Amino acid sequence: MKLKLSSFHLKIIAMTLMTIDHIAALIFLPLFGAESALYVSFKLIGRLSFPLFAFLIVEGIFHSKNQKKYLLRLGVSFILMGIVLWILEKTGNSIGNFNFFLDLFLGASILFFLEMKKLKKLWAFIPFIAYLCLCIFDSSLPSYIRLGYHFYGILLILGFYLTQKITPKLHSLLANRYQLDSEAYENVLSKRLLSNSLALLFLVVVNLVYWMITYYVPSTDVLNASMQVVSLFSGFILLFYNGEKGYSSPRFKWACYLYYPLHLGILYIVYLII
Repeated sequence: MKLKLSSFHLKIIAMTLMTIDHIAALIFLPLFGAESALYVSFKLIGRLSFPLFAFLIVEGIFHSKNQKKYLLRLGVSFILMGIVLWILEKTGNSIGNFNFFLDLFLGASILFFLEMKKLKKLWAFIPFIAYLCLCIFDSSLPSYIRLGYHFYGILLILGFYLTQKITPKLHSLLANRYQLDSEAYENVLSKRLLSNSLALLFLVVVNLVYWMITYYVPSTDVLNASMQVVSLFSGFILLFYNGEKGYSSPRFKWACYLYYPLHLGILYIVYLII
């Protein structure tokens, strides 16, 4: 199986899917309602975006040349988006009720500390507890410090992290099982493809469990939960990830971070015009 998608491709796909999701929420929902075919179809497609972002956060921590700068970029993006949301909230306008970068920043912070040696790993409890507190007190928080995906978000990030961690050991175990050396077995099943397959399996299980919990818990939004389950199909996109960085430049990196608030602003202006 030939793997053709780099991190660059995944970012472009994730941002495109996210834009489709926001077109549904900011334009089609107020214009046509939650039961319209346009809203539902765009929303379903857009649900595939977050698992890709969660996966890219893990890849960023593992492969970034400077993890501290990577965290800094996420932190700056979280603060800038928070300022935008705060200003809009104070002026009586709203283009979103959560700060997407907070999920990514705290998730990446947890992984950053987990990658440290020995007792330093314990520092991961600080962003982890902060994440849990934000989940618990979500309803009483202003939009600029609200998580977008709550327990689902951190579960995906940690799950993708663990699949990456266990891949080398599982690959060696399978090679021994079929009495092949690691290099020979790499030609049969590469570590990258094994890791991608584990990510897909994890994504399927998490989304099905998530749907079952929300379906049987009273007062939960079953419609949105059902829509979110569609995100498991993003795992099939991850199957084609080749583990390579692809095109990258400082301008492109910052463009990816700035795209989020900019495209929301543009969509909001379009909504006002319409």
